[in-house]
Amino acid sequence: MMNRFQDIDGKPHPYLDQSGSDKKLFFEVDLAEISEDSENLCMSPLTVLFVVYSELLMPVAICDHHRNRVSIPATDAHERREIERWTKEKMKFDMMDAQYHESITHLGFTHMLMDGVSVCARRNLSDRHPLLILLAPHFRYMHQINYLATVRLLNKNGYVDQDMLISRKEMLMAVAKHNRTWRLDHHGSFKKDLRTRGVENLPGYYFRDDAMKVHEAIQDFVDEYVKLYYGCNDDVSKDYELQDFRTELTKQRNLNGTGGCGMQGVPEFENIENVVTTLTSFIFICSVEHSAANFPQFDHYGYPPNHPAILDMAEHKDVEEGIDVLMPTTKQFFSTLSIMKILTMVMTNKLGTYEKEYWDAMDRSAKGIIES
Repeated sequence: MMNRFQDIDGKPHPYLDQSGSDKKLFFEVDLAEISEDSENLCMSPLTVLFVVYSELLMPVAICDHHRNRVSIPATDAHERREIERWTKEKMKFDMMDAQYHESITHLGFTHMLMDGVSVCARRNLSDRHPLLILLAPHFRYMHQINYLATVRLLNKNGYVDQDMLISRKEMLMAVAKHNRTWRLDHHGSFKKDLRTRGVENLPGYYFRDDAMKVHEAIQDFVDEYVKLYYGCNDDVSKDYELQDFRTELTKQRNLNGTGGCGMQGVPEFENIENVVTTLTSFIFICSVEHSAANFPQFDHYGYPPNHPAILDMAEHKDVEEGIDVLMPTTKQFFSTLSIMKILTMVMTNKLGTYEKEYWDAMDRSAKGIIES
């Protein structure tokens, strides 16, 4: 068991059989990254320890690093204060998880990341290039949505500043910090990411189960599509537009408009396999990962105790009072509710269904793959 949770060993616990806890499967979720550089004392770095219990992932303990305190679930189902205490700790963790989700999972590494990929593709691939024709449908509406996010959600004193715990400055700093270590061949590779996080065999991880099938379908489609236009690896090496696209993907960012994505871990485009792997990751992030991060938001954030964007974290409210005192204000609640309702409106087509302008841009062979 992790060092920070050692002091729960030997204590009564609803999910741990102390005589055999070392044989159980534990998972740790550390949210310290989202709060390490924050000046907001309410942004306390939290770590939660989960255990697989009766085929479910159950929270065992929550470690508050600022307070140097470890909380465990209530052991007496009739002790109201104990239940409220544990409920409040879970709400605080879910609130910090919401800051991570909106900053890194959603904004930073679907919207912002793919915005840069789209710009690099359009700068270097001609309108008739088959790989731009393949990618373009997955960039539809993205730039407009990202622009609206900057002027309506990330603007000064906008939604993030007023109605989330994290500030816009802290959100962008968190994205920038995460980007320093993010790699396409690691974090952007769905299967490798599952292995790294140790969740390949995690019970009840239904997103993984469904996404794996979709990922394989995307990869098979991309592989067949790419091989229509590249008969051998030499064809890939000689495609200067494609090579320029990769160069700009990996080129360092700057603020004068001449930089690239600064993306790490992009394989050399020296063979068909590497091109297929890269394009599969881009399409998967634009479609599957964004859908999973975006469309459940109303269900998650619509009930504040479940996934609060902000709580009233005044220090004196941490002791004896019930959970109601932590609730966001009416304005904050309805602000989140209305924004999540808009964000979760489905306005895009499902995979494999194309708007007329994209369908017409494809040649007969490409259409044949889709129709088959």
